[in-house]
Amino acid sequence: MKIFHAGGQLALSRRVPLLENLGFNVVSERTFDIGVPAADGETKLVVLHDMELEARNGDEIDLQRYGAALEEAFVAAFAGTIDNDSFNRLILSAGLSARETNVLRAYARYLRQAGIAYSQDYIATTLDKYPRCRRCYLSSLP
Repeated sequence: MKIFHAGGQLALSRRVPLLENLGFNVVSERTFDIGVPAADGETKLVVLHDMELEARNGDEIDLQRYGAALEEAFVAAFAGTIDNDSFNRLILSAGLSARETNVLRAYARYLRQAGIAYSQDYIATTLDKYPRCRRCYLSSLP
């Protein structure tokens, strides 16, 4: 994975948890400073973070199939428009969109408010273990 960031480096502590919650292990990283000519004649700094990732479960990652959804989810979690939690693993393991994971996240929160004893993380981990169940459940929603 390559992340280009203008103006300086992004802390590992900001990037790695997002990637881990998407179902990746970050194996290694190389960082490069790139000078980019700007319209005003100045040179602007862009930092390239080149990271080697592997799927947490060791499987090959089909970027043709999941690439756009993973990118959307990473950017949304980075911007704070979706939560950065273990529900995001469902994007890769079940082929869900960030929006679909938000639906499941909302149901899990509702269940917690209704008194269920299981934590958010426990529910997300269970859904991650049984991919066919969550696909059937989502397809039955109106």
